[in-house]
Amino acid sequence: MKSRVKNFLLNMYITFSFVSSYDLKIRRQILLILAVLAFFIVLFYYKNFFKKNKKDIYTLGISLLLLLSLIFNIELHNFAYTSVNIIVLLACMLITKEKYEKVINVIKKNLIIFNYINCFLLNFFHVTTSDAKKIFGYTIMRRRTDWVNLSIVSVWALLLLIYSIWSVKENHKRTMYDYINIFTSIVLIFLSGKVNVFIAIIVMILIVTYKKFSKKNNLLILFIEIFFINTSWLFLSFKKIIGKFIDIPFILTGRDRLWQDYYTYIFKNPFKIIVGFNFRQEEVSYINHPHNQYLMIFYILGIFGITLYFLLFYKVLKNTNKNNKLLFNLNIGILILMTGDDYFVLTVMPLHYLIIMCGLYFKKKEVEQYERKLLPKNHR
Repeated sequence: MKSRVKNFLLNMYITFSFVSSYDLKIRRQILLILAVLAFFIVLFYYKNFFKKNKKDIYTLGISLLLLLSLIFNIELHNFAYTSVNIIVLLACMLITKEKYEKVINVIKKNLIIFNYINCFLLNFFHVTTSDAKKIFGYTIMRRRTDWVNLSIVSVWALLLLIYSIWSVKENHKRTMYDYINIFTSIVLIFLSGKVNVFIAIIVMILIVTYKKFSKKNNLLILFIEIFFINTSWLFLSFKKIIGKFIDIPFILTGRDRLWQDYYTYIFKNPFKIIVGFNFRQEEVSYINHPHNQYLMIFYILGIFGITLYFLLFYKVLKNTNKNNKLLFNLNIGILILMTGDDYFVLTVMPLHYLIIMCGLYFKKKEVEQYERKLLPKNHR
């Protein structure tokens, strides 16, 4: 009975993570349900915390930093957000620690369903043409719907594309279903026209190419991680040089001003560089988030927070690099996608942190068993 309840909670939690991303009138209620589900997951899965397999110092460290940041930024708003986020982070850690294969499989099933829903929405429901984006010399007319944000569409499409390509590559019994998923993903990526998704695809292709010629990949991972985590700072530092090669205002659409405002605000108070500002919503710039998740983490948790995320990603990518191409590429995708618009980790929407945790708890000795479980029965 308890096992069934735990499976039910896991499935509902991941499904509601997807549903909560839609711009529905009841979105707040859905987010509340998601937070309640996270609380029950912690109650039912708490014994996993004491298991000896791989102690997750990263989630615990982030949770402690959230509490430390709250102490120096005490207010009701911060207390509520900190409490919810700690519960969400612990929930992601606990369910993944027990059944990371199950988690990654449920995520795939939901990605397939919701990508088809997005394809339907972008073609038939309240569709308008958004601002065009010029990407590598080609102008893409982006489509927009009132129901879902384009960032969400592009992220889910990329994740499904990675799943589907892996499925086709690993299977000798490929089906038309796999190719339909790939085609759907590509269509959605072009309809949404998000630059960081195209960059993620190019980087993954370059990594695959590099791996064919060299077995020493840890240095490459380190370089990629340093570059993307510091994108906002690098763009601001070398803006004049970069501007000679690309149209920065057109590509960044005002993000450079946001980044400058946030860095200026953060460095006005040297102590807050250490402890962060928690979830306090100050009038830092013309909107209340910097359109760069790493800069947002730096703002919320300070220098130790962004350092901890860096170490977490390095551990995950190093752990999956040679033995699980699927989890490695999913996490490379998330690493790059976090340079974009939305709050991928410090939020009640836990999809991306679940994938990161799957990469952390993946074990080399379980590779073959893991892949057999993940593949559809008709592919075995």
